Amino acid sequence: PTAPPPPAMRVLLSLSLLGVASAFIAAAGRRHGASPALRMAADKPDVIICGGGLAGSVLARRLGDEGKNVLVLEAGARKPHATKIRAPAGILKIFKDPNYDYDFSTQPEPYLNGREVYICRGKVLGGSSATNVLLYHRGAASDYESWNVPGWSPAELLPYFKRSEDHTSGASPHHGRGGPVSVSDVPYQSPLSAAFLEACLQHGHRVSRDFNDWTSPQDGVGRFETMQRRGRRSDAYTGFLGRHTPPTVRVRTSSNVRRVLFDESRAATGVEYEDRGGGVKRVELAPGGEVVLCGGAISSPKMLMLSGVGPADDLRDLGLDVVANSPNVGCNLQDHPAVVVAHDTLPGSSITDDLFVPGTSRVRSSQLLKWALRGQGPLTSVGCDHGGFFRTRPGLAAPDLQMRFVPGRGATPDGVSAYKQIGDQGMSKSGMTFQVVCIRPESRGRVRLASTDASERPLIVANYLQSSNDRATLRAGLRLARELAAQPQLSRYAVDEVYPGPAAQSDAQLDAFIDSSLHSANAFVGTCAMGASEGSVVDEELRVRGVSGLRVVDASVMPVIPGGQTGAPTYAIAERGADLLLGKAPPVAADDSFVTPRGGMGGGLGGGIGGDVGGD
Repeated sequence: PTAPPPPAMRVLLSLSLLGVASAFIAAAGRRHGASPALRMAADKPDVIICGGGLAGSVLARRLGDEGKNVLVLEAGARKPHATKIRAPAGILKIFKDPNYDYDFSTQPEPYLNGREVYICRGKVLGGSSATNVLLYHRGAASDYESWNVPGWSPAELLPYFKRSEDHTSGASPHHGRGGPVSVSDVPYQSPLSAAFLEACLQHGHRVSRDFNDWTSPQDGVGRFETMQRRGRRSDAYTGFLGRHTPPTVRVRTSSNVRRVLFDESRAATGVEYEDRGGGVKRVELAPGGEVVLCGGAISSPKMLMLSGVGPADDLRDLGLDVVANSPNVGCNLQDHPAVVVAHDTLPGSSITDDLFVPGTSRVRSSQLLKWALRGQGPLTSVGCDHGGFFRTRPGLAAPDLQMRFVPGRGATPDGVSAYKQIGDQGMSKSGMTFQVVCIRPESRGRVRLASTDASERPLIVANYLQSSNDRATLRAGLRLARELAAQPQLSRYAVDEVYPGPAAQSDAQLDAFIDSSLHSANAFVGTCAMGASEGSVVDEELRVRGVSGLRVVDASVMPVIPGGQTGAPTYAIAERGADLLLGKAPPVAADDSFVTPRGGMGGGLGGGIGGDVGGD
């Protein structure tokens, strides 16, 4: 008789059969007609959500759970089910993939010698929560105090942060349990990442046990929390919709919103969109309904301006009818600029050595099985899940620099392009990278329309390094990275500095490197900023000023960018936005003691900084 297949082969066969069975069930569902959600939703929705990304997914679920008839229009064509999305390390394969990424670029940047900068934005259900590096950082309480908007203080926002969260350590005064978004440490640690943390301690920096605990200073180093569950990405669509989609919610993909429709009183009555076949369709709101823009900081101002809401002179120059003159639509664009220091390291020491078959971009079968069966190994890591927050000069109220340590390196100093290059080609050399990020930038950019064609990309100028302070932060970050690399725990791995290279020492030389390699950390906010003044684009209830029946609920409403990643605050904005749309009273605000930093800057190694060290 034929010998049974080996265990590894049996596992692969089982996974293949499971995929075939899933596809068969899905196809059967399509043959037997529309889903219950499609059958039960009303023809005239109570709410039309323009954008099925992070915020749109949250709103659709919360409104649908309350019986609202909701239509979600998403320009992307796909659900976030591909392995390259589910496996955190799959981000190496996502950048510039037209199936998942809008692949925007800025216009020539005036403070970077005219360079254009690539911008990744998720073109998929779940939006950028399906294409980002999963890091869960709220920033500091002071970030939300700086917004100075009634109803949006840190104490009032904390319950909304906790509502969406399912923290693996359980509920606490600063974390939630049972929400749709899982937050946890990465179940993998490269020896290089562990050495980085030790080097930071040798350099005199404190350990942070939890960067999202507002009772402690943000300064310090440690393992970054990520949005994943058992080694798999926890994105907004999968957590809030997917198999949890309420029966009164319809989701239409490949539907590009052209404009919001208004009546003579400037009340929103519906939207016009282009479907997957190129046909133009209109959908009308139910009486008393609302349109909500959830396209993010690039697409939401674009939709507003195409609808006649924006700077009047700019709209008239393009031949658009002005519905409401709102001069600040598209202004106040903010992002986190980043540069890197990279070293070659001893052979066999980096995450890419664990992950890839040598000399190829093929993932080791042993690591695929480890991820598929146990949710462990390097596929659970996006690489940059260790790091810290630092102040680069005296007198700062909060850290101005985030450092993300990557136990690998690419063939280019542009950090995002380096990720793509590793995903396309694998990596032949071991290495380590310090990505330094200016997390509280002073520079401000703008988004404008290129034309009246909704399918044309907007004109984006981020004005990176418009402020000399932003440049000084990055320059200091490069020098700090070098100091950390020289600490005994890391220097025993390091071979040669590749970027910027040992010849770059003076301010002018470092500035030239910054100008040639600066890239986006993909944290865009601010272009539909909320506020209590008439000059803001939306008011404190996220209603667009100058019209009625229209709101914006996404990262574009943040007046000032937080000093952390922007996914976590976007969840909180969407949770509060759902309450505002439903007319619900806000939850009881947190006790102020939960958002007041205590203690000094000291700290030691103690426990909890390590973890399961990687390697086969």
